[in-house]
Amino acid sequence: MATQTEMRPTELIGIPPTGQIDLGAPKGLIEAGTILQANDGLRYFYGTVYDECIYIQGSVENSSQAILGKFFRQRKHLFKLDVTQGATINQVVRKTAATREVIKDFMDIYIGVLSCSSGPVAISITGMNLLLAGAKLKNNYSTYKKGIEALLLERDSIAKHMPTLSKEVFNSLIFGHFHSYFYGETKKFIAANIPGPKVAGKIAGVFIGKMGEDPFKARLKAINTLIVKVLLKVARHVLEGNEPLKYEDQIEPLARIHVRGILNRLVAPSQQQAEEIIRETERNAQFVHKPLQNVADALRAFGTDSYGDY
Repeated sequence: MATQTEMRPTELIGIPPTGQIDLGAPKGLIEAGTILQANDGLRYFYGTVYDECIYIQGSVENSSQAILGKFFRQRKHLFKLDVTQGATINQVVRKTAATREVIKDFMDIYIGVLSCSSGPVAISITGMNLLLAGAKLKNNYSTYKKGIEALLLERDSIAKHMPTLSKEVFNSLIFGHFHSYFYGETKKFIAANIPGPKVAGKIAGVFIGKMGEDPFKARLKAINTLIVKVLLKVARHVLEGNEPLKYEDQIEPLARIHVRGILNRLVAPSQQQAEEIIRETERNAQFVHKPLQNVADALRAFGTDSYGDY
């Protein structure tokens, strides 16, 4: 195998998936986004920077599993040797279904996952197959990114008017995990940019990398369920000029059956905390209705869990 250098996650930030390389006959001019057979397995040709090619090791043959799923940079002439002389001349060259936009999405999640996982774990979670399919990754990424962006953008407003919700729910499920999940240079980069939405995709990648995609989705879905099925209804009740909520008939059962019922699988708030979340919504309906609605709109794709309406 010709010499190549592994790239750290932070080195990839800002590098666009563009460029091409001429492999000569019969393969010809190859553009970024192409899968190539090399002497060490399949490579996803990400693009070029100056006199180097950047690629993802998509599979391995006669080589260490440690390189799987990692990014590498390699001098163009050496890369060309690996994918021409190092591979049989008639091996298939495939152009992927992934657009440049999809590749950028993949990079956001990939960098986040790599900040807390090894290469093979990262590639299995974010999915080379998803990258090749394109549309599925784009849809998944957009959903995660919108959800994290909305939570980041509305975090201060909700914390100000609903401190119990912020601490016992949002912090417990999402925000409280930020700094504990990051390490090294990526931690410094992301921490410096919070709460900016530009890092939302990488933050989503960190959560996927640490807890797995399904648990991450479950947390976002629980937040959406709580907002849609309880909190927005309480806020609208107030804004429509209705009578204050009664403790025995409304606040107590809302907290016990709905707030705790929705959250118990994940954070298990006390009855007192659940009741205070209802009261915070009622007291500050005019300030929290729009932020809560914005979060719910962003999380709509996750749907809601099946809890009865009140």
